[in-house]
Formats: sequence, C-alpha cells, structure tokens
Amino acid sequence: MNKSMIQFGILVWNISLFPMEDREKQKDSIIKRLVKDKQIEDEFNEIYDYLIFRKDTLFKNDRRFVVDYVITEHENNFNLTIGSTKLINE
Repeated sequence: MNKSMIQFGILVWNISLFPMEDREKQKDSIIKRLVKDKQIEDEFNEIYDYLIFRKDTLFKNDRRFVVDYVITEHENNFNLTIGSTKLINE
C-alpha cells in the first residue's frame, strides 16, 4: 500500500460524512480534477463506491472528520496516526 492510497481513503472517509447529494458532487469534482482516462475513471468509481459502502456499513456511527494525519515509514511497513474531530452540528 502506498501513501496516495491512504490519502485517497482518508478523502473518501471524510466525503462519506457529507449528505448523500453532496457526496456525488464531491466525487464528480475529484474525477474532473484527477481522472483523464475512462478506464481509470471506472476503476476510481469502483474503489470509491466500495470504500463508501464499507464506511457506511462497518462504521456507520463513527462521525469523526479526519483533520490531520501522519504516515511514518518503518523498514517494510508504516504507521498511520490520525487526528480527528466530531462534526460541529452533531
């Protein structure tokens, strides 16, 4: 696993906290900025949808927004430290 995959996972986690209608807007915005190839767009959508599904299924009641993170590499693995906060209007 690489850093960009972790960053993508954190981004999707935070988007999962948005209302449903805003999630699609955020997804479309990311695709417009980052994805230039149809095959990559299809893969992006598949991974994005899977991560949203897992968050909604396994962590439905976890409403913490990731505000900071640190990825520290150690030999053949890494450590991920997350800073989070509850959303204001909850």
